[in-house]
Amino acid sequence: MARAKPADTAKPRGAKPKPRKATKPKAAAAAVPTEPRVRMYRHGLGDGFLLTFPREKQRDFRVLIDCGIIQGTPQLKDQPDPLALVVADLVEETADPDTGKATIDVLVATHEHWDHLAGFATLTDKFKEFDFSRVWLAWTEDPKNPTARKLRRERAEKVNALKLGLDHTRAKFGVTGLGAADATGSDKAVVTELERVGEVLSFFGVDPDTGAGLGVTGDGDDLFGVKGKPRLSVSEAMDWCRTHAGAEFFTPGGIIDLTADVPGLRVYVLGPPTDPRQLFKDLPTKKGRETYEEEDAAFAAASGTFFGADLGQMGGATQAERAFDRSAPFDDKYRVSMTDAAGTDFFRTYYLGTGAGLGEEWRRIDEAGLAAVSAFALQLDSDTNNTSLALAFELGDPGEGQVLLFPGDAQVGNWESWHADPDDKPLVWHPAGTDGPAVTAKDLLERTVLYKTGHHGSHNATLRGKGLELMTHPDLVALVPVDSYVAREKKHWARMPFVPLMDALRKQAHGRVIVADQPLAAMKPKPAFPGTVADAPKHKALTVESDDQKLVTRPLYVDYTLPPA
Repeated sequence: MARAKPADTAKPRGAKPKPRKATKPKAAAAAVPTEPRVRMYRHGLGDGFLLTFPREKQRDFRVLIDCGIIQGTPQLKDQPDPLALVVADLVEETADPDTGKATIDVLVATHEHWDHLAGFATLTDKFKEFDFSRVWLAWTEDPKNPTARKLRRERAEKVNALKLGLDHTRAKFGVTGLGAADATGSDKAVVTELERVGEVLSFFGVDPDTGAGLGVTGDGDDLFGVKGKPRLSVSEAMDWCRTHAGAEFFTPGGIIDLTADVPGLRVYVLGPPTDPRQLFKDLPTKKGRETYEEEDAAFAAASGTFFGADLGQMGGATQAERAFDRSAPFDDKYRVSMTDAAGTDFFRTYYLGTGAGLGEEWRRIDEAGLAAVSAFALQLDSDTNNTSLALAFELGDPGEGQVLLFPGDAQVGNWESWHADPDDKPLVWHPAGTDGPAVTAKDLLERTVLYKTGHHGSHNATLRGKGLELMTHPDLVALVPVDSYVAREKKHWARMPFVPLMDALRKQAHGRVIVADQPLAAMKPKPAFPGTVADAPKHKALTVESDDQKLVTRPLYVDYTLPPA
């Protein structure tokens, strides 16, 4: 099986792009896959894409990119698990004509989020029946890479700490199961902040309402795992991918040569970046903005105040608990636990409002640390998004073919690294060898005919000048894997999808923007597509909750078949 060309992974850094030579008549153009097809599943707020490359005299070549759905998706009575419908379709679609076994040549697991990996956590037994030849992951998942191990360890500590803090705070303030809309007074601010943390934790497989997750399925949870039985956590789901016999880990600058499998097909590895200055950059930098390291320390200290002072977690045994303990505003000897305070008349009267004197509970600062915790949670979410394995599939002659862009949920630093590192050294690929044309990210973006929109169309996952505005190919089509109702009404993410971005996508793609929660019949006016676009047949449908909690039926997937090159 062909592998990424090692010579192309290091040398291009700092290399000066070789000018393109004048085009000369060719004796014979490279073979191009005939009418490749991209299937976007419409199952909810989550990514699931099946790429099919037809081949002569042998079965189709298949690539599956992610299979997930956001935790907290409305669970409908008497309706099947949406991911189970997706997997059932995958089994049918990828069955080998000779053996009948579901066969996928490449599985791509872009990054460790529930909306991308849930299927591998909740339907593991089903996926064990598939034949996966290769599994592609980013270098950030490589168990042999010390930096990657450190990143994963720190992420796990932060996720566990946030969940612990969320559970403890809900119990302390008595807001478990209480929505912000039902809260009053100071409780409303508390509940609102905790809701924000809970919704971010849903990316890591934690139920935002009950707090259940990280490997345990609660009773009655038929959607995310077998009822009352344990299931994999999101990190364990990635482990399942990481330990597969065909697992491979890629760094930016590499080219995965698939021409032996599909003539004319190669894949450029764009990200995630290896430089922490880009790896941890999720928003555009303003003049004078602090570096990530300083920013991260500030978030950690603020979260430490939340977990340490507000929750009274003192003298912890774990590394995370000790870090929280160090960041608390008062030394241990000056602290009074809530239990001791509740048994002391002074604190009962002047801080808890339960004593015999004047109730002066206004003096309490229990909620002070809450102001920073949702920002800390969002930073953790963005950092994970930026570890996305970003890939560009090229069809045709090296450096000249059409491009299918799949960036995962890459954010600003990841996108910027495709063009150059923080020291402005360009990233360059040589698909035909060092004597062939030099390819840059700008070249790939200009030849992009299909763009999988990052992070469900959110505000900071598609770059402007170094991203969408460079996608100038007249045949550009954009796919947006989003369920707006779930994102806005259930998760309270008002900027998903982000309206200005959606407007820019429609302008750049001449209206050819396919959104997962909108069947083709709902597109008005319906644009002209260069290739063929079709929703799933009527017997392939699913029922979901929509506006005003109404039930609607929509196609399970949409297929876009590219026109012949």
